[in-house]
Parts: sequence; structure tokens; C-alpha cells
Amino acid sequence: ETSYRDIHGQTLPTIPSQFLSEIPSLVRNSTDSDLTESTQPEPKQPDAVSFQTSSPSSSLTPHQAQIEKLRKLGGKTLLTTGAALLAGTQATADIPVGFKVGMRVRHPQKGVGLIVEVSVDGPRRTVGVLFDSGEESQFLANKCPLQPIAQG
Repeated sequence: ETSYRDIHGQTLPTIPSQFLSEIPSLVRNSTDSDLTESTQPEPKQPDAVSFQTSSPSSSLTPHQAQIEKLRKLGGKTLLTTGAALLAGTQATADIPVGFKVGMRVRHPQKGVGLIVEVSVDGPRRTVGVLFDSGEESQFLANKCPLQPIAQG
């Protein structure tokens, strides 16, 4: 673990990452060569006394259980709408890919609006939005805080 780093010509102490606690201690305390070696766990011998079978999910960590849950969804999105939540359904919402003229969007400060203009594709693509307040604004498509609203 590095305790000092050279940044812009200055040697400064480093702060440990807040995410270190999420890394298993075996990985944190091992070297690169330790991680490249294949380590297979010993096969677990069945208990001769107990013939009960446990469900495979009961031995999973919470993280592994979440991964299994996502696999069972078959790639469906976990995004839903407020109406679906109120109705108590498991309906998922479609996630639009990109902005299109006529699409309804929400801006954190300016509210709900309608996309009235989209420039050509590229890194400087802009989106023109006419908000319900009557204000019209232009945004860089790849940096704007606009959130598409599902058409209902």
C-alpha cells in the first residue's frame, strides 16, 4: 500500500480508499503473483448424518445472491415507474437509447420539457429542449442531466 505519492511535483500523503473495506482481505493482503495462481477450494464432503439438501442460494453471500437474481431476470432492466410501484406490479420501464425529437425529458432544476431539436451525431451533439415553463435551452447530449420520461 502506497502511503505517499508524487502529484504535480509534490510528495503528498495519500488517503486510503473508502472502498477498501469492500475488497476481501485475502485479495488486499496478497501480491500479484498470489492472485494469478489458480486456487480451487477443496471439495466439500457431504455430511453423513444429515440427508437434508440445502437450497443453493442459502450458501451465497449477499453479493452473489444479487448476481444470481440479476441472471434470473435475463437481462431485463430493474428500472420501473412510480405508477408500477403504486400498483404493486413488477413491470419494468424501457430505457431509451439517445434523445429524439418529441421525447419528454426531466431536468433537475428546470422541470419537464419536450425535445424540439437534436443536432447531428458526434461528441458535440446538442439537444434543444422546450420546458413547460416556456423556456428553451440547449444541452450537450453526453453531459446534460436530462432524464427521459416514459410515454404513458
